[in-house]
Amino acid sequence: EKQTKQVTVYITETGRVYHRSLSCTYLKLSISQVYFGDLTLLRNESGGKYKSCDKCSKGKQLTEKTKVWITNYGDRYHTTASCSGLKRYIREISLSEVGSRTPCSKCGYED
Repeated sequence: EKQTKQVTVYITETGRVYHRSLSCTYLKLSISQVYFGDLTLLRNESGGKYKSCDKCSKGKQLTEKTKVWITNYGDRYHTTASCSGLKRYIREISLSEVGSRTPCSKCGYED
């Protein structure tokens, strides 16, 4: 009987894609501190605007000079650096378990 090799991929808790490489730059969390007033001018890597984080920023009154944290690929701003929304949990799973996730545009396709 032929054994099929299990392909290991990597996913994040809330991500919609799977990654074949643990060193994919999309898995690396790049956090920047910016002024809340500058958010109207800033966009994430996908061209999206930043919205308040439901965990740490929702309903808070912020001034233009309030410092907030953003990530390159995220779409939320955070008022506390320790917010769980700024943590990246990466799980290793089998390719057969990805469900509706699609391949990462950088590393998800085989060479």
